[in-house]
Amino acid sequence: MNTSLSGKRATTTDPGAGGAHYRWYIVAMLWAISFFNYADRQAIFSVFPLLEKQMGLTTVQLGLLGSAFAWVYGLGGQFAGIIVDRVRRKTAVLGGLYAWSLICSVTALFSSFRALFILRALEGLGETFYYPASMSPISDYHGKETRS
Repeated sequence: MNTSLSGKRATTTDPGAGGAHYRWYIVAMLWAISFFNYADRQAIFSVFPLLEKQMGLTTVQLGLLGSAFAWVYGLGGQFAGIIVDRVRRKTAVLGGLYAWSLICSVTALFSSFRALFILRALEGLGETFYYPASMSPISDYHGKETRS
């Protein structure tokens, strides 16, 4: 069964899917979210010299900050996929988006290594739920002729 991001059945010819261009709006929206998702993921590495200097972090601590996200993201992916299959995609996409955006914003309020490490790991968890739910609408709205 094909269900759209909103949970409604959709095909490339479904007029309820928002018209002929709607499928490309879905791709554009998901691309923009993914762009910020990956930019957010990589931003920590550009501030490593500042964290090292201002907070006195060691190279080991910087390595832990850099890997906290990846460990949680990688290990949580299998569980997130199972959970995302059981909820509405819109809920999963927006929930993941809100979670990692909020966590990213809150990170600016903390200045201890422990808090940064925990928030960085939680950010990986938020993105873990977003990703599987965000990829499936593309196959709902795009058939063999427009899918890569």
